[in-house]
Amino acid sequence: MEVFYFTTAQHAINNIALRRLKVSRYRELNDPFELQAMSFNTDGERDLFNESIEALHAEEGLVCFTEDWKNQLMWSHYADKYQGVALGFEVEDGRLDEIKYQKTFAVGDLTATSVEKLLGRLKTTKSDEWRYEKERRLFVTLADATKEGGLYFIPFLGAMRLTKVILGARCSIDPNTVHDLLKPFEGAVAIVQTKTATGGFDIVTVNWRRRLSHAFRGGIMRRS
Repeated sequence: MEVFYFTTAQHAINNIALRRLKVSRYRELNDPFELQAMSFNTDGERDLFNESIEALHAEEGLVCFTEDWKNQLMWSHYADKYQGVALGFEVEDGRLDEIKYQKTFAVGDLTATSVEKLLGRLKTTKSDEWRYEKERRLFVTLADATKEGGLYFIPFLGAMRLTKVILGARCSIDPNTVHDLLKPFEGAVAIVQTKTATGGFDIVTVNWRRRLSHAFRGGIMRRS
């Protein structure tokens, strides 16, 4: 399945150069309802469940993707107001979990359901307000990630293959710079430059090689 990872221009350059993505931690996510969207019968059950959440945070992280690279809110919220980049990945079947969006809290009962099962449900539950993200999640055991300076990273593996580098409509990165960074990928990654449409609310692609050719014919030297 092809999914997309939105980030800033500088982080995108670092990700491509080092062939890795940062693993997010539950406490650092921008939704305060992460792992909390469940009501319990007693405060004791809630306290016990919160202890399990702390243990999960210490052992596991996640990488968040979206199914739709053209979503305008995603560009604005996660790619530095269109100045950033969307990285496209082909992820092996079965590795991604789809987020379920709901308008109310789920109901948890620790006398009838295990903590592990309830946690598994909440890991893929968000408020209906976030539906526009069309989110897919890759869960990562921190022991399997690389730790640097308190942060965790996972490499671009066979199960998560980089396929596209999509430059935002306001992105200032030279496509030739990206082209040079992608040389080790031996042509397996497409570079896509975008702009805002002139006839409606849409994001459209630009043939950056043709634009460079036009610039060269106009007397502007381009890099080889």
